[in-house]
Amino acid sequence: MDVGDDALPALPRYVTRPHDRKLLENVRQAIAGTSGIAILVGSSSTGKTRACFEAAKQLPTGWSVWHPISPTPPQALLDGLAEVPPRTVVWLDELQQYLLTAEPSLGEEVAARLRALLRDRCNAPVLVLGTIWPERMRTITSVDPAAELGSHTQAGQLVKDIQIAVPSSFDQAELAALGEAAQIDPRLRQALHTQSREITQYLAGAPAMVERYQVAPAAAHAVIDVATDVRRLGYAGDVPWSFLELAAPGYLSDTEWQATSEDWLQEALGFALAPCRGAAGLLVLRRPKPGHNPAGEPGYRLADYIAHWAGDRRSFDVPPAAFWDGACAHLAADALMVLAGAAAARGRTRHATLLYERAGELGSFTAYTHAGRLYRDSGNARLAEISFRRGADAGDAAAQIEVARCCDVRGDATETERWLALAAERGDYVALEMLAQHAESAGDNARAEHFLREAAAAAGSYRGRPLRQLARLRAEAGDAVEARELRASAAKGVKTFVRRPLHDIQQLSGGAAELERSLRQTIADAEAAGSRPSSHDLELLSEVCEANGEYDEAERLADQAAHAGYPAVYRSLVAARGNRGEVRQAEALAVRAANAGDAESLWMIAEACPDDRRWQQIRHYGLEPDGTPSTAWW
Repeated sequence: MDVGDDALPALPRYVTRPHDRKLLENVRQAIAGTSGIAILVGSSSTGKTRACFEAAKQLPTGWSVWHPISPTPPQALLDGLAEVPPRTVVWLDELQQYLLTAEPSLGEEVAARLRALLRDRCNAPVLVLGTIWPERMRTITSVDPAAELGSHTQAGQLVKDIQIAVPSSFDQAELAALGEAAQIDPRLRQALHTQSREITQYLAGAPAMVERYQVAPAAAHAVIDVATDVRRLGYAGDVPWSFLELAAPGYLSDTEWQATSEDWLQEALGFALAPCRGAAGLLVLRRPKPGHNPAGEPGYRLADYIAHWAGDRRSFDVPPAAFWDGACAHLAADALMVLAGAAAARGRTRHATLLYERAGELGSFTAYTHAGRLYRDSGNARLAEISFRRGADAGDAAAQIEVARCCDVRGDATETERWLALAAERGDYVALEMLAQHAESAGDNARAEHFLREAAAAAGSYRGRPLRQLARLRAEAGDAVEARELRASAAKGVKTFVRRPLHDIQQLSGGAAELERSLRQTIADAEAAGSRPSSHDLELLSEVCEANGEYDEAERLADQAAHAGYPAVYRSLVAARGNRGEVRQAEALAVRAANAGDAESLWMIAEACPDDRRWQQIRHYGLEPDGTPSTAWW
């Protein structure tokens, strides 16, 4: 017998799937007294949060849930972590808000503190539950071969081996189980009738949202795209009315803008906020807390599914100038830091610098260091030092080190060491290493050793370099035993993993043909299971196709990897085509890579063309949002 809609519970009946059984094992261990962590990794609206909710319901009476969110998620977690009692679920929905912070050191501290909590037997048991999109997880776990050390070392260790994949679609066995539950829940019955395997997305109102987005009037479409761009560039917070008002017109053609009414924004928001067949609207109005958004200005946040769906389709779109200008004028410092990093990653150097400077004015003093480096890279050492000094005077250790470097270039040893000493007082191991170098240059090896020992103690996971330097000095002093011990200790630190060349991988895989067959099968299996293929597999297969002369297929696979959050995939294609003399193709791919978030390909082209005035202009000043080379902007 059917149950009337008015008697239905708020949530549809739940069908247990393989990821739920894995999650339940973590719950059982927590009940038994062992702390643990589980991170559900899946695309938008695949049921990650519901799965965590169902798992937490299995905990006995006496357990509580803590969801740190204010004043900002990472700061709330750091402020409250020491007070977390045993039998607590630490709820970290959208884990990227806690680990992928504008300043990597903040996310690293969050990860380190969580790891310490999980190891603390005196405070056990606690259960950490998190959810995250696959592309955000790849950012945490990926290693950039160009970097000396990974940016997310602590975060990578935190999530290592505890990820639980949540498929985006139901398999045949799960659909059969869903059919039984649908007998008493008409919502599930309706979802089954769509003939789609993406059941959770349907229940979240995803099809209605997509349909509404596609038929949106121009102004509403622009407002939604502004919110989409904010989200896909890394900021998950609310955006204020005033920002939408200034940014959205930049997404409209002159004809579209002239066709708008005086109340265009109110009308656009009315369309975007309207419910979609009973589900939430494309935008959600968020009432600000005191102190958030100027003068109690309303804020808006994009629906999660549209953020994922529309963001995927805008992967290669760079927001117009009005977006960046509106951000400078109306967004808070935390948003500016995120968007400035996104602008810099896309080679939009002028706007990145403006955003960083504004963030510094609003109190995020680490922004001055980033701005100074962009000034320096553009060739303006004077403005670079001014920015560095602003950050240094505010107490930022990284800025103090940069000021020290400026003084060192001028040969002012006293000022150099003064600024390094200030940074060292804050426990900055780089400053301590530099002090050691100065001491050694002055012939004071004993003082150099003192600084290196302090640097090794302060560096934590990054202690390998100061330990190697200290081992060298001890060896020179004739202490072979300690030198050997120091080298052994350094070898246990963080390593940089550089991928083998394609030829070596082919040989290890049984030859080029076998590697290609294996990669295609692995990718096909992932797609058949409703999951996104590994960006590593896509990158390798793209290189294989490029080597085989299948250039269109190589680009298609690279695009797929970029959509999944890995735009660095284009670097090998840019290099291959540049080395073959296909300059125009290499340049086009480099710009595409930059638009997707990896400007390194631009700098590769510029370095290979030292006599090309246009590329040297790009190298120094970057690109405008529309893709034209910037001129000197300082």
